[in-house]
Amino acid sequence: MQAEERLTLTLRMLTSGDDQQSLAFSYCLGRTTVSHILRETCSAIWKALGDIHVGPQSSPDDWREISKEFEDLWN
Repeated sequence: MQAEERLTLTLRMLTSGDDQQSLAFSYCLGRTTVSHILRETCSAIWKALGDIHVGPQSSPDDWREISKEFEDLWN
């Protein structure tokens, strides 16, 4: 399965809350395979985020800084 398909499967699970069995059926994969894909892809996303702080911020300046970092990183 290509990286794009793995990401699509993972994002579908994260956004819709579909269980692994229904994802396995939708993508014609085994449930264990779906489980491994989800684990690997979520781990890669978490690693790619690195030091990006996600959480409540205390001031508008904090949000401006996060916005600038996001724009610099993702253009």
